[in-house]
Amino acid sequence: MSSEQPFSERLVGYFRSTPFISRMIMIICITLYIIGIFVEIPAFKICMIPSLITSSIVNVYRVFTFPFFHGGFLHLLFNMMSFRGMAMSLENIIGSVNMFFLTLIFIVFDGIVGYLLSYGCATILNWDAPYENCLVGFSGVIFGMVVIETKLSKQKTRSIFGFVTVPNKYYPWILLIVLQLLLQSVSFVGHLSGLLVGYLYTFGKFNCLFLSPKNLQRVESKMEKISNSNNFIRGGTATLFQDNAIPDTTDNQPNNVVKRTMKLAPRQSTQKNPKKFAGSGNKLGSLADYHNSQSLELNRIESITSKNLINNSNQDDNNMLGTKYLNSDLFSDPEMPKDNEKN
Repeated sequence: MSSEQPFSERLVGYFRSTPFISRMIMIICITLYIIGIFVEIPAFKICMIPSLITSSIVNVYRVFTFPFFHGGFLHLLFNMMSFRGMAMSLENIIGSVNMFFLTLIFIVFDGIVGYLLSYGCATILNWDAPYENCLVGFSGVIFGMVVIETKLSKQKTRSIFGFVTVPNKYYPWILLIVLQLLLQSVSFVGHLSGLLVGYLYTFGKFNCLFLSPKNLQRVESKMEKISNSNNFIRGGTATLFQDNAIPDTTDNQPNNVVKRTMKLAPRQSTQKNPKKFAGSGNKLGSLADYHNSQSLELNRIESITSKNLINNSNQDDNNMLGTKYLNSDLFSDPEMPKDNEKN
């Protein structure tokens, strides 16, 4: 007797294991496709046609509609399978709210970059096809996520459909070319625009468009019923890549070695009445204080010093006191701490 689960249960488990935003996007795309089977939805009304946007600004709405519609069942199937594989990992990293904003940003900028590329092809290269064609599908967003996944991957090589192994950093570009050669009906400009948007994200150019951690918590608290649901990923950060800032190389200059060293030196206290160090050693004071407390010893030292000054008149007073008598037992005091002891 087979223990394999029925297809319906596996399908339900398939969607339940998908994070919240990724699941919602898949449901929207599948629902719109099913509706299109029973209700005729003119592709001309919802697809991305750059030339129509040029003729009328009203057609900008197409930027938000064309990713969610697909040209057929296989088109939908391949896109959703590819999307789920990458979106699950990405949403688990950046969180569900950030995943929503990331998808929205990719949709908008995929449309903008796609329009600019198509317009450039028509005006500069006299290639009107991308400018006049009707484009649908989620492929542009998927290619953007391919770039992110490639940047986050620690693998040095990647496999193209299990046939060819290529360097990881070239994987998005080679995949773009291979898909165009195998499926000539796909939009090269549409995929290229998504790929470029993905690189803009990895360069940190969209970081300012995401919520700050404080605002993110505020949004999640206001949508508590949704955020407490299964597979809603709370928290996370969308700024996985920082903008390439010019490094501060001033500390590498020789003149700044002293500045870096001085940072390590202890700073003088600015307190009016600083607390004394509660150590176990003797209290450190001026030399005069010590002489006053050790008057008898000093008298003996002065007597001996005078005799030696007479006998060694050719020697410098400071050198004699510094080299000979400071090293003698005359200055040794059992109560004074040694130089190598910690006070």
